Amino acid sequence: MATLSSALSDAVTGERLARNPAKPPLISRPAPAKRHLWTEEQAARFLRFTHVTDPLYADLAELMIGTGMRTGEVSGCDGTTSTCPSAPCSSAPRSPRSTTTSSCSPPP
Repeated sequence: MATLSSALSDAVTGERLARNPAKPPLISRPAPAKRHLWTEEQAARFLRFTHVTDPLYADLAELMIGTGMRTGEVSGCDGTTSTCPSAPCSSAPRSPRSTTTSSCSPPP
């Protein structure tokens, strides 16, 4: 497609064609939504709540908030696969109160 578009662009430049039919249309992107960062108090409130409800997730969230790491970085995803077995599907219990282990089916 690039070769065809390039050839047709040359034809437009040489005034053999009025326009390049192979040139993709320019689609304007919508403005990104404004991001609202948590204040220090909001982050502390969230961490207090999660330490009570799910201590393991609270530790993960505290690491992410403190370092700026993203979810994939914290969970160990390397970007080579579309699934990340270390994140949602581990052999360890989800929280100290949980007696069952989480499970998942293997990726297709």
